[in-house]
Amino acid sequence: MSFTYLAVFFFVSLVLAQVQPPKWPTQFSSGVDRVTADPPEVGVGIWRYDQSQNADRYDLHVDDRRVVELNRYDLSTRFTLEDRDGRITCTKSSIADNIPSFNFANYVYKGKISIRGRTVDHWQRNTVASSFNYYDDESTQDPVQYDAITGDERSAIHFYDFKAGPQGSAIFNVSNFDRACNGTWVVKENTDSDVIENVKYDNSTDLVGCSQISCAAMKNLVSKYFPSRYRSDMICIAYYESSWCPGVYNGICCYGLWQINRNHLGDSGCPSSVSELYNEDANARCALHILDTQGLKAWQTWDEGDCSHWAKCV
Repeated sequence: MSFTYLAVFFFVSLVLAQVQPPKWPTQFSSGVDRVTADPPEVGVGIWRYDQSQNADRYDLHVDDRRVVELNRYDLSTRFTLEDRDGRITCTKSSIADNIPSFNFANYVYKGKISIRGRTVDHWQRNTVASSFNYYDDESTQDPVQYDAITGDERSAIHFYDFKAGPQGSAIFNVSNFDRACNGTWVVKENTDSDVIENVKYDNSTDLVGCSQISCAAMKNLVSKYFPSRYRSDMICIAYYESSWCPGVYNGICCYGLWQINRNHLGDSGCPSSVSELYNEDANARCALHILDTQGLKAWQTWDEGDCSHWAKCV
């Protein structure tokens, strides 16, 4: 089931019986976690939504692969890329949906609770099959968190860290997807989707609308901050963590070239604000602090052996 269908199923059914229903932004991004039991998968990432561009997009890490799903409702087309260790599968399919809209009714007000230091109003709707919990700021009515769980707890989806505002047009640019798929979409026999398989993924292709640093620039950067014996490893880690894009946010906790967790803000050598982590020098200095205190295994990329045969930029 596509991520958009999940969102439509969860959100369209929402309704409020109370006055002052939540006010959903028409342009926003949010973190998203998705857990399924069949097949057993955990996906984490970010959802970007922009009603003015009639498009939304999911960027998720799902177990051993990266999944990017772009829904262009103006073109009635869904573009899905799955990157598994450099092999990318590209799928293009027709969609008849409109961009998900947020209609609320039949929710019961459950009172006020605190989420991450914010006082929120809690609204709930239970069905035979599922439980839906929505939380909005008591003052602004902005969305704070939304959880949907099936009754047998075999699947769940969580949206959180909502950030209102326009989403960059590059995020929804189809040409980025065409470049990643070598500009070719082949119709597979006995399927209603266009699929091209086993295309080598070129990480220089910008799928997230950020400017990628070159190999030469990465070499210069690591030479400024890291001991020589670690430089190749840190280049590799940054490649797999962020595709060398300083502006990457994973939708949950981590920012910039080396995907620094915001828990490190204020640590020795680390900046005090999230925005500074998008600066490659500040991110490198904080990565050096993490390397000094935790070693290379602080990065899952290293711990799982992704850099054991690194030869791309040495």
